[in-house]
Order: sequence, then structure tokens, then C-alpha cells
Amino acid sequence: LIASSLAAFAIAGGVTLNILPDTPASAATPPLLVTDHIDASAEEILDESAKLMLQRDPPPNRIRMETWVLNTEIDANGTIISSSVEPRHEEITFVGDGNVHVVVTVAPPFPGQKTEHLATPGTVLSDETFAH
Repeated sequence: LIASSLAAFAIAGGVTLNILPDTPASAATPPLLVTDHIDASAEEILDESAKLMLQRDPPPNRIRMETWVLNTEIDANGTIISSSVEPRHEEITFVGDGNVHVVVTVAPPFPGQKTEHLATPGTVLSDETFAH
């Protein structure tokens, strides 16, 4: 009984393996990290890092995004009065003093989009500065 159960299991297992697709597999593994001794103090390494940071170009200070908002108007009975996807352009600027300036404007409609409930592209929806 045990032998026939094992045989049935082996056959079922073989069938299961045979239905898997024959696709090649590969893996890329980076080389292992290697530690090295550095003949410098932590303070010297930090000073050198600070000098290198001052020599590089400043990081980008502006992020521009094309986004959308689903705007749905619902009455007191729960009936949807209107619903539209509103395209937006958002620009976030990181100011040198640590403040963040965010401007949100109406973007042009998406191709084929109904425009009856959309504001005019370029309309400023919000213009705010957040203090650091």
C-alpha cells in the first residue's frame, strides 16, 4: 500500500513538473563586498567628503509632476451629481532657506476627455509656501 501510494505521488509529481513551461532562468548576483583598511581618521574622511560635496553641482531643487484628481459631487441622498478626472500640473520648489513652494495648476485635458466640468488649463488652483 505504501509503495503504491509513493508511486502515485511520484507520478502525480512528475505530471505537475511536466506542465511547467520550459523557460530559461538566470540570476545576476553582484560580487561580495570587500572591506579595506583606510589610513585616515574618521574626521579626515568626513572632511574629505565635505570638500567633495562642495565641488559637485547642486542637487535639483524643482520637481514637476503631471497628476490627476477624481472630483465627484454627491447630493444628500448619495446620488452622484457629477464626476470628472481633473488633470493637474504640480511644481514643487525647494527654496534655499529650507522652505518649500508648491504651485498646482490645471493641466490640459487628456486626449478624448470631456471638458464640460474642467477649468481652463493654466488656472492656478493653489500657490503655497511651507515654512521650514
